[in-house]
Amino acid sequence: MVCSTTVQGTTIPTEARTIRSTRSTRSATPTGGIIDNLSGQNLFDWSLQLNAKPAKKVSLVSAFHWFEKATSNDYLYNVAGAPVGTLGGSRDIGQELDLIAIYKFNPNFNIQAGYSWFWYGDFVGTNIPPRNTATQFYVQTTLRF
Repeated sequence: MVCSTTVQGTTIPTEARTIRSTRSTRSATPTGGIIDNLSGQNLFDWSLQLNAKPAKKVSLVSAFHWFEKATSNDYLYNVAGAPVGTLGGSRDIGQELDLIAIYKFNPNFNIQAGYSWFWYGDFVGTNIPPRNTATQFYVQTTLRF
């Protein structure tokens, strides 16, 4: 699956300001990336996703995201919606790879494990104090009743 998510603001020329859209919910799905360190404001998320079901009880997901600012004349926004870094600069925010495995024990219980990498792009490298590659491992269980 190839998809893109665009969340950006609308400029009102008469008032010379920008109204920014934000995502109202956060979720642990490959849409938008698992690491979840961006708010979605002024953001393009270009992604490729591969889903596989190698066995009846096993599902695998891999997703790769390219994040860039929708406009270079704006800030990057963290997950809380606060501006990060300086105004302007490169549009390249970074790339993320998510790998997820789900094992369904029965219709009421499953376990999910995932690992994610986020490689920061040019904007972060030049406008924000240097950061190492972000990584995250998680295990999650779901019980339905």
